[in-house]
Amino acid sequence: MPYPAIVFSVFIASPGDVQNERDTIRKVIQEWNDLNTKSKQIVLMPIRWEINSSPEMNSSGEGGQAIINKRNLKDCDLLIAVFWQRLGTPTTKAQSGTVEEIEEHIHSGKPAMVYFSQADLPQNHNKEQFEALQKFKQDCFNRGLAWEYRPDKFEDLIRNHLTLKVNEHEIFTLTNSVQQTISKPELSATAKEFLLALTEDDNSGEILLRMALGYRGLIVGKRQREYTNSRIQADYEGALKELTEMGLIQTTNNQIWNITSNGYKAGEEIRRVSAQ
Repeated sequence: MPYPAIVFSVFIASPGDVQNERDTIRKVIQEWNDLNTKSKQIVLMPIRWEINSSPEMNSSGEGGQAIINKRNLKDCDLLIAVFWQRLGTPTTKAQSGTVEEIEEHIHSGKPAMVYFSQADLPQNHNKEQFEALQKFKQDCFNRGLAWEYRPDKFEDLIRNHLTLKVNEHEIFTLTNSVQQTISKPELSATAKEFLLALTEDDNSGEILLRMALGYRGLIVGKRQREYTNSRIQADYEGALKELTEMGLIQTTNNQIWNITSNGYKAGEEIRRVSAQ
């Protein structure tokens, strides 16, 4: 019998020297789904660039890391990063691709779990890479709570930490309120339309209030919603109020509204239910 569930994407970030740990994280995530998805109505989707990316070239000259950030990292809800002896290859923005992924993810206000292996180093390890890694490691411990691990304990460690994160972090515990919000009768059809427009592919996730050059209305993502009469204006502004009060959009100046992480989840759920 089918049952509803919300999908959370988990980005697995690392240099190329911890393949066993990358495979372990994916295994533990799938195990968590097998045991918990039905009761918690949550699906954790592991995202790895080598599996979830495809070759891409463009005229803008974006490097490979920028494409990974845009296609894979941007919409992920949790990041798990692992290091051993290397920091990774530098990018135009950061000391390495993995560091850039961590910084981009943290900057978006979403949780990151960062781990450092205590495994013995091979004799031919790159000393320059290891020294850079040690500096980054110290920075991580100064900024928050990172974790050291022994390889033989890693699977149990990730299993415990993943369970704690899903049970405690607000990005997961708000799931039930998202589902309840969608089913509430006071969430108007216009508010749902706004959420669907904001969560379209490659959308900015913004609502702009525009009153200039003869135009009066809203730009919702890529779509224009003109105030053709006072009734329409009241309907649109009422939808903004609903979404703001429910924490699905937020604003600082009443001219630009940005969709929240909870708003993305609500929009995705509306789209899923509508497709049934």
